[in-house]
Amino acid sequence: MNEFERRALDIAERSNFLASVAREGQKIIRIDPFAYNVSIGSAAVPIAAAASGQGRIQFQSNSDFVIMYMSADAIGTTQCTVQVTDNGSGKTFFNQPTLMTLAFGTGGFLFLLPTPKIVEPSTNLTVDLTNVSAATNMTGAYFSFMGGRIYYAN
Repeated sequence: MNEFERRALDIAERSNFLASVAREGQKIIRIDPFAYNVSIGSAAVPIAAAASGQGRIQFQSNSDFVIMYMSADAIGTTQCTVQVTDNGSGKTFFNQPTLMTLAFGTGGFLFLLPTPKIVEPSTNLTVDLTNVSAATNMTGAYFSFMGGRIYYAN
């Protein structure tokens, strides 16, 4: 660890934000920016009009992940609804499937979560998508969950 990383970690460990997401009683040894991505559909296997698709992300087992931003883009249509489920807790991100642009931002602008979402190691997130267009196939949809991986001392 270089001097800059050590000082940044010292500052982060004393922050109220980090205290709200870090495991109680654990010593943080590193925080890395990271993004988990998933795609649904493709040019070879498009999501037909009024059809659904699903993607799954397996989170790594050696760190917690804190989601702070979400982003998505769709090719072919942007008229789709999305539901994200944390399979570790069984909780959904939304009370009902939500238009992708409302939950993931638009035009390349990220959606900032109002509070960070902590995902425990080895958890799966499932992204369920429904193409609500009555006439247009969706070539693919791409989702990114951005934040930080938090590593603790053993």
